Amino acid sequence: MLNVGGGIETEATITRLDHDRFYVVANIFAEGRLADLFDQQRRPGESFKVTNLSRELGVLVVAGPLSRSVMEKLSKHDFSNTAFPFFTAAPLPDISANCLAIRASFTGELAWELHLPHEEMKNVYERLMDAGAPFGIKPFGSLAMNSLRIEKSYRTAAELTPNLSMVEVDMLRFVSFEKGDFVGRAATEAIRKAGTEDVLVTLQIDATDADCSGGEPVFAPTGQLVGSVSSGDYGHHVKASLALAFVKRSNSLPGAELLVDILGERRRATVLSGPAYDPENRRLRGNGTDRGSILNADQDSFTSNDSGSERDMMKVAGS
Repeated sequence: MLNVGGGIETEATITRLDHDRFYVVANIFAEGRLADLFDQQRRPGESFKVTNLSRELGVLVVAGPLSRSVMEKLSKHDFSNTAFPFFTAAPLPDISANCLAIRASFTGELAWELHLPHEEMKNVYERLMDAGAPFGIKPFGSLAMNSLRIEKSYRTAAELTPNLSMVEVDMLRFVSFEKGDFVGRAATEAIRKAGTEDVLVTLQIDATDADCSGGEPVFAPTGQLVGSVSSGDYGHHVKASLALAFVKRSNSLPGAELLVDILGERRRATVLSGPAYDPENRRLRGNGTDRGSILNADQDSFTSNDSGSERDMMKVAGS
């Protein structure tokens, strides 16, 4: 969601439940901002109601190459790519009377989010763990999630800020200028035409005992300051230290060599051509089991997680 200047106010997943009902899921830290945006960007004559469901609903995330097998043990629903494609949703009443499954993932793997009332989560979680036991299911937390998303170059609040546009964060592929007017369209078009001095890139870093966490300065081999790291972590699949960083466009070409200051030591860094893990999104879309990777990773994963405390649920009903 953009502001009039083209800056990024927040991001969210929006599921259309009916022609006038939408289910919006965002990071819990964006709850207040999202509510303000709905109110402040209401156009003259528009009438809609926003109901905050954060205290009522939670979400369980089932992710990994074997997540489809687990879901099939839990529900009679068809979880094939044809019947349940990526970025679609469906109710699963045989899991829970009020369960909404959304096929989305912040892990970069095949995954389903199960949205359901808090009072039903313990029972569904235990059934998930039982169903996944033969497949080696394990819970994972936010630190593991951060490592997974860094491997996929997924942006978070560290990159998506009101003072940056979709051009700087290299996400114009998510903007359709063919549709009608939207908040920030004129500014985004102007920024696209004019270009920006900095752009977001993914770095592979020659680190030793410490990885980037955000705020580290980035230098050209000559010693000139050319940018800064927004976030970073160790990628356990690709076995490499990774970071997202905003750098000068002249230093952003794939293969460019840079230096990153980590705890007072300048470490070599290389600009990657895209996400370090599965750059073609074959795993995410369930179109294969190969682990395509810029860094030639060779490790699988399968996990399940109760992350209800990390997501914010809001439901928008038009009237």
